[in-house]
Amino acid sequence: AVFGVTENPLIVFTSNMFAIMGLRSLYTILSKAASDLEYLEPAVAVVLGFIGSKMVAEYFGIYIPTELSLGVVLTFFKRWSW
Repeated sequence: AVFGVTENPLIVFTSNMFAIMGLRSLYTILSKAASDLEYLEPAVAVVLGFIGSKMVAEYFGIYIPTELSLGVVLTFFKRWSW
C-alpha cells in the first residue's frame, strides 16, 4: 500500500519496519491481557463480524454511518469487557 504513496525505498522500508514493530508490541500486550480479559476473544469476533457485514452491506449499496459503527463497536467492547 505504501507504494501507492511513494517509491522512495527509505520511506517504504521505514514505514514497514515501524508497522511491524508496532504490531509486535500490540500482540505482546494483547497476549498478556487475554488471560485477564476472559471475554476479549468473543468481543473481537463479534466486532470483526459486524465490520465484515458492514462491508458486504456497503457493497450492495446500504450505507451505515461511521458514528453508528463506532457506537456498535464501543458497545460490544464495553459490554464484554466487564
